[in-house]
Amino acid sequence: RLGKMDATFAQNESGHFVVLETGDSYDKVVAYYKAELPKQGWSIENALDSTDAAILTIKKDTRNGSVTIGRDGEGKKTSITLVVGSDSSNTSQ
Repeated sequence: RLGKMDATFAQNESGHFVVLETGDSYDKVVAYYKAELPKQGWSIENALDSTDAAILTIKKDTRNGSVTIGRDGEGKKTSITLVVGSDSSNTSQ
């Protein structure tokens, strides 16, 4: 479980965009999303992970998106950017 977070949310015709910031460690946040996304029915299609940033490409049904996790320069905060939209190639006409 992650701790307290600050959040910013936006939505447009393409999907949803959420930016979170937490005092939890970068490693804890990456481990959390890698474990919890599949439990919620999301598949992790691709995962790029370095010492300061991780990008998870995700998919569930006709939705796709990404989770980008980054460490601030001082190592005190971890940012999480969630982007989810519909996969237009999978929608029926």
